[in-house]
Order: sequence, then structure tokens, then C-alpha cells
Amino acid sequence: MKAFFSDIAAEDYQAVRRILNDDLPDTHDEWRKFQMEQAMHLMGRGFAVVRVKINPDELARYCNAEEGDGNRHFLGS
Repeated sequence: MKAFFSDIAAEDYQAVRRILNDDLPDTHDEWRKFQMEQAMHLMGRGFAVVRVKINPDELARYCNAEEGDGNRHFLGS
């Protein structure tokens, strides 16, 4: 089984937060800590963790195409 996690570069984090209407923790460090805790939990249950690089420009295009308010669920989080 696989679990997919968003991989957001620190320099892109605030842009991604704006796109997702601030529906993420305030800082990249807080978000990364939460992601790591979730990944460790799932790996302990036998999941393979796959990181998916998030590009802010592509995310904005996707959110606009979906015509929805962006939120963390667009990342599968």
C-alpha cells in the first residue's frame, strides 16, 4: 500500500498557503513536523510513503480549473 504526501519546498510554503486560503500550519517547520509524524505512523502500519513535489504555479492552475476554494484537501492532506 502507498500513502502520498505533499512535498512543499520551504521557499514555496507561504505561496502554497495563500493558494490554499491559509488552510495549513503557519510555518513550514510546523507543517513538516506534522507530515513526518503522519508518515512515520503509516510506515509503521506497512505503507510505503511517496512524496509528491508541489509546484505553486501548477497548484494554482489546478485549483482554478476545479473552480473551488483551495484548501489542504487539494493536496490530499
